[in-house]
Amino acid sequence: MNPTTLETSRPAAIDDGILATVWQHSPCSIMVTDRSGRIERVNPAFIALNGYSEEELIGRQPGLLRADGLGGAVYKELWETILQGQVWTGRLHNKRKDGSMYWAVVTIRPVFDSSGAISRFLAIAENITAEVEASEEARGTREESDLLAMQSGTVFWRIDETGLYTTVGGTSMQVWGYHPCELIGKMRFHDLFAPLNRDALRRDFLRIFERKEPFVSFLNPILRPDGRITWVETNAVPMIREDGSLAGYVGTDKDVTALKAAQVELANAAGMLRAVINSTPDLIFAKDLGGRTLICNKACAALLGKKPEHMIGRTDQENGWPAADVEKYRKEDQRVLSGETVHIPNDRAEWDGEVLWFDTIKVPMRSASGEILGVLGVSRDVTLIRRAEEERSKREMLFMQAQQIASLGGWEHDFSQDTVTMSPEACRIFGLGPCKDQCSRKSLLERVHPDDRLELEERYLGSIRDGLPTFEWEYRILREPSVPVVHVRLRCQHQRDESGRTVSSVGVVMDVTSHMLLEQQFRQMQKMESIGRLAGGVAHDFNNMLGVILGHTELLLDAVPPIGRMHESLREIQYASNRSAALTRQLLAFARCQAVKPAVVDVNEAIESMIKMLRRLIGEDIDLRWTPCPEPCRVFIDPSQIDQILANLCVNARDAIGNGVGVLEIHTMVEDVSPAPEDNHSGLSSGPHVVLSIRDNGCGMDEKTMERIFEPFFTTKAAGLGTGLGLSTVFGIVKQNHGCIRVTSYPGTGSTFVIHLPLCTEASLPVLAEEIGPLPGGHETILLVEDEASVLSLAAAIIGSLGYRVITASSPGETIAIFNADPGAIDLLVTDVVMPGMNGRELADVLKEIQPGLPVLYVSGHASGLLTSQGIGMESAACLQKPYTVSELAAGLRGLLPRILEPV
Repeated sequence: MNPTTLETSRPAAIDDGILATVWQHSPCSIMVTDRSGRIERVNPAFIALNGYSEEELIGRQPGLLRADGLGGAVYKELWETILQGQVWTGRLHNKRKDGSMYWAVVTIRPVFDSSGAISRFLAIAENITAEVEASEEARGTREESDLLAMQSGTVFWRIDETGLYTTVGGTSMQVWGYHPCELIGKMRFHDLFAPLNRDALRRDFLRIFERKEPFVSFLNPILRPDGRITWVETNAVPMIREDGSLAGYVGTDKDVTALKAAQVELANAAGMLRAVINSTPDLIFAKDLGGRTLICNKACAALLGKKPEHMIGRTDQENGWPAADVEKYRKEDQRVLSGETVHIPNDRAEWDGEVLWFDTIKVPMRSASGEILGVLGVSRDVTLIRRAEEERSKREMLFMQAQQIASLGGWEHDFSQDTVTMSPEACRIFGLGPCKDQCSRKSLLERVHPDDRLELEERYLGSIRDGLPTFEWEYRILREPSVPVVHVRLRCQHQRDESGRTVSSVGVVMDVTSHMLLEQQFRQMQKMESIGRLAGGVAHDFNNMLGVILGHTELLLDAVPPIGRMHESLREIQYASNRSAALTRQLLAFARCQAVKPAVVDVNEAIESMIKMLRRLIGEDIDLRWTPCPEPCRVFIDPSQIDQILANLCVNARDAIGNGVGVLEIHTMVEDVSPAPEDNHSGLSSGPHVVLSIRDNGCGMDEKTMERIFEPFFTTKAAGLGTGLGLSTVFGIVKQNHGCIRVTSYPGTGSTFVIHLPLCTEASLPVLAEEIGPLPGGHETILLVEDEASVLSLAAAIIGSLGYRVITASSPGETIAIFNADPGAIDLLVTDVVMPGMNGRELADVLKEIQPGLPVLYVSGHASGLLTSQGIGMESAACLQKPYTVSELAAGLRGLLPRILEPV
């Protein structure tokens, strides 16, 4: 096609439809001004945004939109930029007609006329409706075209084979500015060409001439005598002689100057439209009836990693959209082509593994006559907004879950309405329905415990009256008869207006019932631990004294005849001392400090072996019901401790039943335990446990008694009927074996003791220590260390009586000095465990550095737990528990010495 020929890539109807639809449905607003800044045109989006009618805007300066607060430097820079022919983009703070303010991101670009001068300015803001502008421009083009049609004239002419005019119509003055007499025989066709593209036009003219081709819509500029240019459209046919030679041309020149101007204006409008479309971040596209792309802005093409020109004329599938999206788009387009406007507020698209979200609207693209020519769409990328909403929803959900987990609810008290608005968790705490998130303060106050109601009201209102910034209080609420009293902690901040008057209170309410229970359990555990430490300390000192008494008694018994009052008195002293030693063992059991020899014990077998004894212990009037677990119930415990637990609890149940007929039930089971938060201080660990339950239908206990039942020496029995150590011993044994004991009891309904002990999953048999028979003494040298003088004297006498050489020391420092004076002379170290300055294990470690392999016999009247922390097990043959007998001490000494006498 000849480049000077008027041409369009699409039918004009389609172009009109595209411009009209883009203008009508674009989300951006647009304003067109002349070179001085007076408003010439605005689109509906602009009107809707600013609140002015078109009549109020045309001819006025944009300054009427200018709001206070934005410096004049911005507008100065704006004008300097656009008057230099450059594009200005920035953010402006504008004012609507109703006085409200808004910010707009505006792009202002100059528009040039055909001579290259600035003729007007185009301001583009977000939400511009490009279709309205296109409609206005198209209307202006049609008006100018109508004016051109009225004023246009046509020149009829004839030229010879050299291009010389031979005939010229009379309208040449009107169209060309030349009189026919100035042309005929004097000027050639191409002599009228204006300097603009003259050489190129002459070449095109001569080429057509040489080929004897017709001129069809040959567009060329005519330079008039007055210097003005008239654009004409030439249509001509060649005149051929009989011999085939060219005789000339006959044709017409039609004045199309107005049409050319309209074409330039349309091109400018199209340029502005392209600028609008390509500068907006929204995706703008148009498709024909066959689904091929007619318009695609830069934002749309960039999403696919392409340029707009590479997408024109192709379908969605050819442009690379995912197959699933292509089918979805096809169905949407079919609805639009039927005349429907389609809005997809959550248009999901997946591209390169990333999920994107768009707010898309598709409308029918119509011609000026209303015929549907295709689909026009605008999509706004709302991915960030969607993600922000999802993040906000997630945070709100997390916040609600956090409130539920923490039993913490939010609330606000509006003083003007005297109403309280609460979060769902606050509603749950107060026992309100999930939908009743607002109620009167009076109705909430009615849920407060009567004993706390008046004080809460006075303190809350008093904090407001006294001008305090915050308020905090703990009180009780009653939700419903079947629900226990709930303890809550309320905390709030008072909100005041400018005058200082309190208008609302915003705060939180927390369910602290479980916290209070935990605190009570913790205080109880602290109390029991303190009593246990006291009991252990008393038992330690008492054991030292008992050791002296029993030791001297045993020596005297060996020295006096086995008959007579002296021997009988010594036996009574020995009996009383042994009973006192048993009492200290009970104290140590409560303090979890007694020496034990744990083994793997099946609780079922242990109970079965004691059933007959237990029946005799509780009497015939009490029905003993024993229900064993069908599976093994193995625990790692000293077998004698199982006997102690059963005996003490059964005797306690017998005394609770009294002289009447009663029932005592013993059950065992295996249970996998997951401790609740309130069990944090109970000692109960996770995992499988053996559960021993002992239940009676006796008199039961009240709450105050329950708080003290495990304290040593506490008893409800009459004087002389109980020591008050039975339950404390059970408590100590259970705790020492990493278990948990719970009691449920009410007056008149009996009591249930439930004991959890960790299940032993390895069915290993206990390793019994080899029994050592009576051994003779020896002649080795033994270093005896004891900080208690009476115990030291007695132990030295006993060891000396066995034939050993004894060296005594009353402190670790003295011991080290003795040992350093003659290294290697000591065959055995006998040391107390608990001593001031340095314990027995630390002392032994120091001496073993001097003499490796030194055998050590540890002696203690204190806690096995302490020995274990020192790395010393009381079940070991190298440990001796106070008070001890002469035979136990002799066996302990002789059991260690043979090992160093054997050849290496």
